[in-house]
Order: sequence, then C-alpha cells, then structure tokens
Amino acid sequence: MIYNGSCINFSNDEIKSYLVNRLVNNDKLECRFYIDYEIVPFNCKDNFEIIKIGQGEQEPEIHFYNDSASIFIYNEEFMFIDDDARQYYTISDVYDCIVYEGKLREYSHKQILDLFYKLIRILHGATDITILKNPRLNRYNYPSYDYNIKITNNLQLKGTYQFYNIFIEIKN
Repeated sequence: MIYNGSCINFSNDEIKSYLVNRLVNNDKLECRFYIDYEIVPFNCKDNFEIIKIGQGEQEPEIHFYNDSASIFIYNEEFMFIDDDARQYYTISDVYDCIVYEGKLREYSHKQILDLFYKLIRILHGATDITILKNPRLNRYNYPSYDYNIKITNNLQLKGTYQFYNIFIEIKN
C-alpha cells in the first residue's frame, strides 16, 4: 500500500466500519469513545483517541496515536508501529510491550483494523494472560521478540492464533 503519512492514521468512518460495527453487531460488545480522556458520541467528527470495549475493568481498550496504535488488557500493551516510524522508537518506548513486528504498510486500513478486531476478540473475556518472550534478530533501536502467549478465558473461543511474531493459545 502507498500511504501519505502514517498507515495508522484511520478516519472515524474506517474505525466504525471495519472495527466498531463488527464488535457491536457480531460480538455484542459495548464500545465507548474518548478524545482527551473525555467520552464522546459515536458520531463525533474528531478522530477517536481511545475506544474502550466491554464493561469490565479488565476488558480491552485500543489507543490510536500518530504513528502507532496500542491494545491494552491486564496491564499488557500490544503495540503496532507504522513501519516508517520504527526507526525512531527506542527501548524505553517499547519496554515491556508486546510489539507486532509485521509490516503494516503492506496492508490496507481495512486489513489493519481487521487485525485489531481479531486480536480484541481473542483478548475479550480473558481471565489470565501468560507471556513468554524469545529474542529474535533486532532490526530497530529496540529488542525484538517472538511472543508465546497463553490466554485463559470463559468464552467459547479457543485455539491457536498467529499475528506475525505473536503466537496465542487460548484455553478455557
């Protein structure tokens, strides 16, 4: 894909169409939208900064930044960085985060938001998360890892999933 700017710079219409509507309609999850940590309506014209998904304290939320997006759950951060911005990130920026190492610029906005949707579906309902890191060849100014993540949940979703360098196994 050719992007003029960050590949993470989504419009609200894209976020609604490719992420939120699927979470609400297919998965029956409630979504709340925030700008400057203030709740805003679904039809807000300004770009969403945070979307909180579900009702519990330990439910996933996604934060949109200029050149990255992060999904948070249980004090864990899954970080997705625009390929062109990775060279500017350092160890302190990604410390203790689960960093997706795939090339996001090869995907359309719809495909990137679909990736977020799939991960949020996997994380929703988690009751326990265990993470093992295995070092891999560093390409940037921060260490790179393959992540083996075990998730326990009370939902029907189970199995194994892979998101480039992130391997997830779900058990009930």
